[in-house]
Amino acid sequence: VTSHDDMNMAFRQPALGAPVEVTGGGTNAYGKFSITGTYDPVSQQLKCVKRYDAMEITIPQAALKTPVRPPKFSGAALGNDSPFIQTPRSSRRVKAPPKYREPTAIQTDPLLMKCKGILEQVAANRNAGIFLDPVDVTKYPEYPKYVPNPIDISTIRQKLKTGVYTDPSQFIADMRLMFQNSFTFNNSPLEPAHIATKNLEKVFETKLKPLLAAIQRKLNPPPRKTKTPGRSSKKSKHSSASKRKAHDTSSEEEEESESESEESEEESESSESESESEESDSDSDSSDAEEVKLKKQMKKMLQKMAALKKKKKKK
Repeated sequence: VTSHDDMNMAFRQPALGAPVEVTGGGTNAYGKFSITGTYDPVSQQLKCVKRYDAMEITIPQAALKTPVRPPKFSGAALGNDSPFIQTPRSSRRVKAPPKYREPTAIQTDPLLMKCKGILEQVAANRNAGIFLDPVDVTKYPEYPKYVPNPIDISTIRQKLKTGVYTDPSQFIADMRLMFQNSFTFNNSPLEPAHIATKNLEKVFETKLKPLLAAIQRKLNPPPRKTKTPGRSSKKSKHSSASKRKAHDTSSEEEEESESESEESEEESESSESESESEESDSDSDSSDAEEVKLKKQMKKMLQKMAALKKKKKKK
């Protein structure tokens, strides 16, 4: 039997070679408990189980100081009888990724994209400072009296981004309204705001010309050239007839040329035969004349030889 503070343990071996039985009990801050287990003297391993009396469990004050966090899952997942508190869902709106969102008008209409480019070019101009944000009514309390429909570049940009404008004409109308409001409030031509408005309006109108031309082409597209079937068929018939005529004339010309070539061949053959006969006659006449000449020359040679022999004998 061993004891330690408020715990005791007893070891008993019922027979030789059998495992040693361990029993015991004690008390601690949570209450009374009992111990049961075994001890192996060979491996010197002690295996015990501590059991508390459920009726006498008390929670110490130190344990109450640590806060108990609620579970991350709601009780609805475990059923209506779950002891866990059902936490409400977040009211924050979840946005879909950009590739799953529906495209706005500015993303599908190329003319509205041009409107956005014009707006950014106007906003980058040095005269656009008074138009970038809405007019501060605290500084100019009389502004609403003169301008019932205020507009500025930031508001127009937001309308383009959110798809309020469905047509470029709406954008153009708001831009011109912005300049008109400035001229109304700054009616003196010598005021710096009036001069800046005039310069910026010129820039806007020059940038607007290509957009107006594109709108005009969209409203009045140029007519497309269409081929009329009647004319093409007539042309094809005419061309086929002309080809046939050309083929017939070429074949006739070939036949005529063949006949002429045959006639010329016959004529050449006849002329060749006549020339051959004439040559044969002339050859025979010339051979007889040559024989006569040779005979005369031989006679002369023999006479000369005879004369020479006579002279030698005399000498």
